[in-house]
Amino acid sequence: MKKFIAVLLAVLLVGCQCKQNVVPGANETPEKITAFFINDGKEYIVGEKLSYVLTNGSSLKNISEFYDGGYAKGLKREFVQIEVTDAKNGEARGSFSAFLNSAAGADVAKIKALANRIEIDEKKGEIEAIFYFDARVVQIKNLSEIMKPSDRLRSPIPANIEVRPERCEGNALLYTISTIVAVPIIIVGTVLFLPVVMMQEYSPR
Repeated sequence: MKKFIAVLLAVLLVGCQCKQNVVPGANETPEKITAFFINDGKEYIVGEKLSYVLTNGSSLKNISEFYDGGYAKGLKREFVQIEVTDAKNGEARGSFSAFLNSAAGADVAKIKALANRIEIDEKKGEIEAIFYFDARVVQIKNLSEIMKPSDRLRSPIPANIEVRPERCEGNALLYTISTIVAVPIIIVGTVLFLPVVMMQEYSPR
């Protein structure tokens, strides 16, 4: 009985220790977006480290219209934030932000119609147009064939990639099961063995 309880406790400890990162050494890493393009009805974002195909959210057509339509007046900087929510299946979500000088006379009403959200910072004199998207990490082996040279950005856009740590699902389930089984057994074992131990300690020799 004592050995069985010890084994269960060991299983519990092993289950608690299983936790690892999909990006060794860091959960966040800087990135540079080098291109946006559309091919065969699919929308792609190309980075120096990872590339993505959009699955939902803002269309690249909205972002293109934002620039081509002349609504990016007074553009100061751009930034892309990407969070890989499921590293195993390559699922991700992110946002593209364009920061404009509010004194440049941006058409706020039109920008609101294109972007998912805008934020106005009166102290900095900035308007931030934010476009959200869902995506999937992909390897584009034939990038030079499906992307036009004109799709490549003149200046890469700074970005940040955050990868959620991956947990061992099998060991997490084992931990839950072992907890349900072990706790009652430990309690019962303690109740049964405690009187025996006390009798051994106080019995005459």
